[in-house]
Amino acid sequence: AAILEAFAAAGATCVLHFWDDPDGANKKDAEALAAKLRALPGGPAAAVVAPCGFALAGKRSRDAVGYLMPKVAGDPLHAYGEPRWRREHPVPGDDAVAALLALRDAIAALHRAGVVIGDCNDLNVLVDGHRVHLIDVDSYQFAGFPCPMFSERFVDPRLCDAQLVPVRPHDTDSDWFAFAAMALRTLLGVGPWGGVARQCMPAQRALRRASVLGDGIVYPRAARPPAI
Repeated sequence: AAILEAFAAAGATCVLHFWDDPDGANKKDAEALAAKLRALPGGPAAAVVAPCGFALAGKRSRDAVGYLMPKVAGDPLHAYGEPRWRREHPVPGDDAVAALLALRDAIAALHRAGVVIGDCNDLNVLVDGHRVHLIDVDSYQFAGFPCPMFSERFVDPRLCDAQLVPVRPHDTDSDWFAFAAMALRTLLGVGPWGGVARQCMPAQRALRRASVLGDGIVYPRAARPPAI
């Protein structure tokens, strides 16, 4: 309550996120997550929506039951790769490129601070004009805190077994692979493994690096032409 009152007095606009059952079966998970968020390097990138406070179990308690995040606006970058959304919300190409450049700069700043996003995907990026906001930082990877999460559409095949399940830790290169996949989808409306490969099973596309721009791949009609 004291934290909430302090932010209300300062006029800050925040969102409070409570962890599920922090006093029950998930208490250890909540404690570990609170420790991780407290250890997150400060100010790695202006675009990162990092916790701005914690909700504590009581005035004299250090046990966090949730955390506060600055409230931000924007559309998920995922929407930019959806043909119907783009038809209903025309976005100039220069604006899409500007957003991607802002995302590139944010990822580079995180890497300089020793942070790997890990579960790098277009649902965790909000686009607000030419700016981006990176959310869901609780899964970020840095010293002593690995990232166990991944998104199938953006996971780097280098890290995966034959079932495309990661068996190696995320690294900076895997973040850049995810960025390239997001850029492709944002600009062309198709992911790296889109289209139809006539001589390759869909499940083997990523392992064989048979991308949508490769030879022998039927390019989707609904996607924008690569010449743009």
